[in-house]
Parts: sequence; C-alpha cells; structure tokens
Amino acid sequence: MKKFIAKILLGLFSVTAFTPLHANESDIPEPGHKIVREVQQDYQNGKYDEFLSALHAEYERAGKAGVLRGLFESMKSSMPKELLTGQLNPLKDSERNQKLLAITTEHSELAVSKKVEGLLITPLDGETEEIFAELEALKYHLPEEDTATTENKISAIETEYHIKISLLEVAGMRSDSSMDERYKKIAALQFEKMAKLEAAVKESEDSPWKEKIASARGSFENYLAARLDYLSLKDLAAGKIKASNPTEEKVKEVMSGYLAQRQEAMRTQMSEIAQN
Repeated sequence: MKKFIAKILLGLFSVTAFTPLHANESDIPEPGHKIVREVQQDYQNGKYDEFLSALHAEYERAGKAGVLRGLFESMKSSMPKELLTGQLNPLKDSERNQKLLAITTEHSELAVSKKVEGLLITPLDGETEEIFAELEALKYHLPEEDTATTENKISAIETEYHIKISLLEVAGMRSDSSMDERYKKIAALQFEKMAKLEAAVKESEDSPWKEKIASARGSFENYLAARLDYLSLKDLAAGKIKASNPTEEKVKEVMSGYLAQRQEAMRTQMSEIAQN
C-alpha cells in the first residue's frame, strides 16, 4: 500500500509540471507583484466571486475530485511532514538561482529576467519561509495528534485548494484562456485560501497556528508574487510557455535540469518510504 501511495504522490508532484498547456504561448505573464496587486483589488471587489463559486461547485460534484480527495487522505497518513517540507519550498535554491542570475543579469529588460528578479528578491525571513513550507506540506500530511483540530482544519484547506488548482490546470488545457488569466485565477484562489486559513484559526487562542497564520498573512502578497514568478519559470521549462529568445532558452535549460533533479530526489525518497 505504501508503495502505491508513494507512486501516486510522485505523480501528483510531476503531472502538472510536465504536461504542456498552450505550448504556443509566446508571452511570459506579467511580473508576479503586478498580478498580485491587480488580483487583490479585484478579489476584494468581488470580480472573482462567480469563478470561485463555479470552481467550488465543480470541486464538490466532480467524481475525479472525489477520487483525489480519497487519495490525498490515504497519502497524508503515510508521508512524513519533514520530508515534504523540504520538497515543497522551491524558492530558495542558491545554485539554481546563481545560474539564473548569471544568465539574466545583462538582459534586465526582458520579461524572463524580471521573473528571475522577482524570485530572488522575495523579502521573507527564514521563520516565515518555514511557515509557508509547513503550510505547503500540510496538504499531503494528516497531523499525528488527534487533538490537533486546528492543524486538521488547515490541512484540509490546503488539500482543497491544491485540488482546485489542479482542476484549474485541467480546465486550462481544454480552453483558450490566456496564461495571464490562468495566473490571475490561481492568485484569486490563493487569496480565498488565505481568508479561510485566517477563519480557521480565529477562535484558536491557544493554538500556535494562530500566530503562524498571522505571520504568513503579513508576508502573503510578497510570497504569492514570488511563487507566481517561480511558476512562470517552471512553465517555461515544461513547454507551457514558448521560449522566444536565447535568454529564455538558457533559463529553460537551467529550470528543466533543476526540476528533473527535484523529481528524481522525490522518486528516491518515495522509494525509500515504500520499502520501509
């Protein structure tokens, strides 16, 4: 059973990253901070309410989403949170970042260079980075303590929105929506998720998660912007965005190698879990 679960988890890590989505896209999306600023205002004004409601309805009724929820719940009981925390914090990789910086420094006017810059200048302290990594890991992990009700709620929210973003990816492959629109919808989902996380800890005065979520909320816009910039580079590597100049080709090569290494590391770790 563990071997089966480990294989499913590996697939979920890699399937959306390496599935082409509108490979003929010629433009890299806007810088993450611009997308976040625009979506934050539109989200507050209710522009995304209809989209969020429709996606939630699909999440609730879709048979595939139900299967995914079951798989996630099975996986959560088997995956060590410490293992996943390291795998799900991709913003800080000094070797990769130095390679990207060397490629783009002399071409600062290019869109891909602005994406690299956005990835490198994320103003988060180490403690806040760890909180975001822990939140990411919770979507794959069921807390070991039955009494950790707040953490259970957070875990369920993280899982729900991971599935919703996966559904959005699938919908994108079947539609003519632009890459910019896809990124904006992802950002809207993240704003809604953060609101739910804040609500989940609101009445948990004694929970350490109340302080963690407050800290995460204070840096949320910066973190989300960096994640969107990272997603652009990841999509470039996967062929979801078409490289249109030599600099983008070089960035694509670096990111492709990096993602392949991450996938191999996860495969090795999952194999070790399956054998235990």
